[in-house]
Amino acid sequence: MGFNIKTSKTKTLGNNRETVYPITVRGHIIEEVTEFTNLVVKVTKDGNSASEVKARISKARGAFVALKSIWKTNKLIIIIIIITIYV
Repeated sequence: MGFNIKTSKTKTLGNNRETVYPITVRGHIIEEVTEFTNLVVKVTKDGNSASEVKARISKARGAFVALKSIWKTNKLIIIIIIITIYV
């Protein structure tokens, strides 16, 4: 029993530096990347958050476009009025 590292899926991210000696696990060189997405946050090698902000704005824009037709319907306003009156 032990800790198994899947070297084909493992990546490294340096902090604004060049790797002189590559990291190896059981003779396999681990790939170094310049950015990756951890959960929902994009992490870059230089620590710049501009790409993260652009990605979030793009996702929000897509959500608003998807909801635009719902917000423009009169039925939604009537349902909201009925709920507020009777609740």
